[in-house]
Amino acid sequence: VRADGKPFELAGAAQMIFSDLGTISVEKSRGFSAYRWIRDELVRRGVPASEIAFMQDFKKAQAKQRLFG
Repeated sequence: VRADGKPFELAGAAQMIFSDLGTISVEKSRGFSAYRWIRDELVRRGVPASEIAFMQDFKKAQAKQRLFG
């Protein structure tokens, strides 16, 4: 999603974000989750929630491979 909220012209493009800070597991103790904020912002800008995934939700290597397949 571009800064103006419109989708990029390249269909099928993907973006990956790597972060070990602000994970959902610390939200209760710290009152903030960067993961949740990023997801909410992407949805607000038009990315379907079904197209957003968090690697830690895929426990087995086979499931992780399907995520990228």
